[in-house]
Amino acid sequence: MCNIAGYSGKRNAAPILIEMLRRQQSFDGGLSVGVATIHEGKLHYRKVVGDVDTLLRETDAINLPGTIGIAHTRPAADAKLPHPYISMDGRMALVTNGNTPKNHYSYLTDNILKMLEEEGTVFSTELDGPKEGFPSLKNGNAISPAEARVHLVDKYIKQGMCMTEAMAKCSDEMYADNVFLTLSEDYPDSIGVCRTTRPMNILLADGETYLATTTFGFPKDVSGEVMSLPLMHAITVTSEGFNVSKHKVTREKVCEITPYAYARTYDEVAKMLYGREENPLYLDEIVNFVEKNLTDIWREKHTYNQRVHLVYCVLEQLDYEGRLGYTLKKDTRNGVTRDLRYMWTK
Repeated sequence: MCNIAGYSGKRNAAPILIEMLRRQQSFDGGLSVGVATIHEGKLHYRKVVGDVDTLLRETDAINLPGTIGIAHTRPAADAKLPHPYISMDGRMALVTNGNTPKNHYSYLTDNILKMLEEEGTVFSTELDGPKEGFPSLKNGNAISPAEARVHLVDKYIKQGMCMTEAMAKCSDEMYADNVFLTLSEDYPDSIGVCRTTRPMNILLADGETYLATTTFGFPKDVSGEVMSLPLMHAITVTSEGFNVSKHKVTREKVCEITPYAYARTYDEVAKMLYGREENPLYLDEIVNFVEKNLTDIWREKHTYNQRVHLVYCVLEQLDYEGRLGYTLKKDTRNGVTRDLRYMWTK
């Protein structure tokens, strides 16, 4: 699963974003990494296949200028797939966490891709041939649905929509198990966020605002108010905090995390991980356990639920209680090796 960071404040954003990625990449990421900032109205970005150390070794990302930015790490090593994705005019960056599964909403993404292709959009992620889970162009080559998002948001802004309206409309027209962030030269002092299901936490400090997929990503030496951003709204984030816009994602509701769902998941995950020092599990295995074995925790039956956010909440609580242990193990995919976090409870 991808992990995301964001920052707006008084200090240079790039070192802060990179360190937040480092703190998160062992949960599920580290096979490609990217960061984008804005300085004096201009977008800057760097991205590589590999982990944070690769980014630092092969690029000058640590020196990108600006006090606002977004960053991303993902468990995919294809050279064309690192985030952020960039609009054709180079003025907007987008990072996302989630997927676009094949379901009864798949036609939405297919229709958007067809429209963008007919309008002459050039896709930087075009792969050679089809790829499972990815939509395809007319020539049969797959492209990342995340890249389609940045082009669609850019299209709507150029039509006169504001950032939040464009993001909410994009989510409605490409409905998915998702959260995405945008950084645009048109809005140089804010980060756009639109969350349908996947986690996105915010830390409000004195004149600084931090975003992270999990609170494990937040700096330990910064104190402030921590919360999860609301679902199904487009939000703007600045150094002074966040604003929930009137622009909503309306296609369908998402299953809420009730007190019962949290308590049941906490008990089952803690029990499953107890005493597994010799056979620990990593994040995807825990999420899959919840998805397959705790289907009854969701009070309502909608297309999507918040299973990833729920698991992260449980792990964060177990860590707060001093019960969560972990070890790093080497994991190699497509010739790229990363350190993956395997966990147990005490």
